[in-house]
Amino acid sequence: MMIIPIAILFIGCSVIALVIGLRSGNAAILLVLNIFWWIGSFISGYLTWLVWQDRRYSENWAMIGFIFFSLPYILLTAGMISAELFFIRRQQDIPAKQLRLSGIVLLIFLLSQLIVGLLSA
Repeated sequence: MMIIPIAILFIGCSVIALVIGLRSGNAAILLVLNIFWWIGSFISGYLTWLVWQDRRYSENWAMIGFIFFSLPYILLTAGMISAELFFIRRQQDIPAKQLRLSGIVLLIFLLSQLIVGLLSA
């Protein structure tokens, strides 16, 4: 039950920062947002690793963490990263190239977490 306010806060802060960063063209805001997403993805990755470690037990309690934290985080963050990549796709300056690289690598990392988590079920 406590995850709902945290999810609302995460989504609200991410969307507001994403809109402000894209509207103003401020790469610093988008960079801070990407760092924020990377930190969350490491937490999600840890929970996914726990699911992978406990996959052989009949009562896989770690799967609850994956289902209620990692899976929604992966889906929401992947959607916001895709939106960010879509809107900065035509920019050619160096910060935009770094943001694209960071976004693509983060999408690959989140996709690998999703695959590992689903294979552990």
